[in-house]
Amino acid sequence: MIRGILDGAAALLGYGASSETAPLDFSSTEIVVLPANAGPDEPVTVCFFWPGSKEVLTKMPGYPQPLRTVSKPTFRVGEAGSKGLGLFAARALGQGELIIDERPLLISVRGVPVAVPIWYSQEQTTKYQLKEFEKYLEVVLKEMRPADRDAFMSLANSHTTDGSGPIAGRIRTNSIGLDGLCPEMSGPMAQYSSVPHFISRMNNRHVFLSCCPNTSTNFHDASISYTIYAARDIAEGEELTLAYSDVWDTAANRQQTFKPYGFVCACDACLDPVNSDARRAKIRSFVPTVQLWAVNRSLPDDWLINKCLEQMALLEQEKLEGEAQYHAAINAIMEAYICLGNSPKVRHWAARARKCPWAANIETLDVLIALKSHSRHPLWRMRVDDKPKGEMASQLKRLAALAGGTDNGRGLIMFAGA
Repeated sequence: MIRGILDGAAALLGYGASSETAPLDFSSTEIVVLPANAGPDEPVTVCFFWPGSKEVLTKMPGYPQPLRTVSKPTFRVGEAGSKGLGLFAARALGQGELIIDERPLLISVRGVPVAVPIWYSQEQTTKYQLKEFEKYLEVVLKEMRPADRDAFMSLANSHTTDGSGPIAGRIRTNSIGLDGLCPEMSGPMAQYSSVPHFISRMNNRHVFLSCCPNTSTNFHDASISYTIYAARDIAEGEELTLAYSDVWDTAANRQQTFKPYGFVCACDACLDPVNSDARRAKIRSFVPTVQLWAVNRSLPDDWLINKCLEQMALLEQEKLEGEAQYHAAINAIMEAYICLGNSPKVRHWAARARKCPWAANIETLDVLIALKSHSRHPLWRMRVDDKPKGEMASQLKRLAALAGGTDNGRGLIMFAGA
């Protein structure tokens, strides 16, 4: 499933139509509380679903998986000056440490079909849709536990003058996009808004939001929950930040994303847009390809490792350790050492990769860390053995000999004529 960061100012919209062509009846939606039969102290999510989404979630392997536990308090809610409330590290946090695992208070469709008179202007149409949607949301909120409803209504609302009601306004202000729950649907019908409680304190417009976030988030279907991990080491008292836009977009475009929320981002990347944009473009242009480097003897043995170390340095300079490219570089170094037959280095870099649990296969890494030798890995000593063992190594070396490998300068080793 595709997970968005935030819905954006215009993402929560009614699905309007003329009175002659309504695309879907509201009667086809359902309100469910998940997990069903939860105990009184177990967190639950009230879900306002299109048909099929409940079945997708409840048939996930391991559903309903319990929430992950945090051994010691990791965060506190506190005043962030003129920015309102924010989340702050309650103690020093190490890279990869779990900070939060919470079920959203609400998962909701982003609008419902509304028959709108064809003579309405766009502004009239939007306000009418929002007014009608609010009526349905009032019914949804009645299914919340009183404490959860109070928590939801305590969240900020930055949409008080555009026709949004108090519920829709809070969803628009605080929600995280959650797409793809219903495979039978496409387009807007496959998109949801989710509103966690504490994570929303990181999302609302009053909190310092960062294009260099110090946390990374995942949604887990089996537990119906969001996890927040420390993307890098975080000092006690440091504000916890979450990316509000596409961090790979240019600084100028990111500022346009922030405009509807009424703030200008002042993170390090936005304060130095020329250099930051160039570094981020360079990061995205590099794609490590371990297998083809391993069979291309025209490149030095440490070529890929050095390239990945440069990539990591750029990512750390941009404070983007939570992005997939960071884990990919670490993983490529680990696999490079497998190709070189160096088990101590494999274990070292597997342990480094394990500090990116939002992107890593933890079970596989644990096996690599525990092994004294990695000789059964299909890439083992591919770089150094003239007569490679294993079908993968043999096939790649035969392909390289036939086609001839060349470096395109970006980490992709291309074959002649490609």
